[in-house]
Amino acid sequence: MMINRGTGAGGANTTLNGGKFEEETKTTQKEVNFKNLLIVKGRQLKEVLSKVYKKPLKELIPDEVIIDPDNKRIFILEKKFQNRAGSVDEKIQSGEFKKWKYERMYAPEYSIHYAYVLSDWFKQPCYNDVWEFYQERHPYIKILWGYDDDYKKQLKRWLSKPL
Repeated sequence: MMINRGTGAGGANTTLNGGKFEEETKTTQKEVNFKNLLIVKGRQLKEVLSKVYKKPLKELIPDEVIIDPDNKRIFILEKKFQNRAGSVDEKIQSGEFKKWKYERMYAPEYSIHYAYVLSDWFKQPCYNDVWEFYQERHPYIKILWGYDDDYKKQLKRWLSKPL
C-alpha cells in the first residue's frame, strides 16, 4: 500500500485548490442573463436532470453544467486546476470520451457541448500536443482559460453560439 502524504499531491490539496478554482470561475445567472439558462453545479445536476428533465445522471458528475432548455442544449464545464505535475494531466485527455458518454445519456433530446476550464499551469509547452489533438480531431471541445481576463466573455460567446 502506498501512502502519499506530505508531498502536496492529491487528497485535501486537490479539493482545496480545485474547489477554489471552481469558485473563482463559477458562472452566475447575471453573467449569462441573455438567455433562459439553468446553471447547475456538480451533484445538483443529478437532482435537476432526474426531477425536471426526467433523465437520470449516471456515473459522470461534471463540475458545472449550464442547461439551455429552450434550445435543448447542455453545456458541460470540466474545471481543472493544477500547479504541479500530477494526475490531472491525464484527465484533460478524456474529453472526447466524456462528451460521448453524455451524448449517450441525453441525446437526441439534448445536444451536448463540452469545455475544459483550465488553470494557467496547462499553458506550458508540454501540453501543446493535447491542444493540437483537440484542435485537429475534436474542435468542438472548447478550451477556456479560467484566469484569462476575458474568460467570462469567451464563456458567454460559447454559450450564445447559434445552433
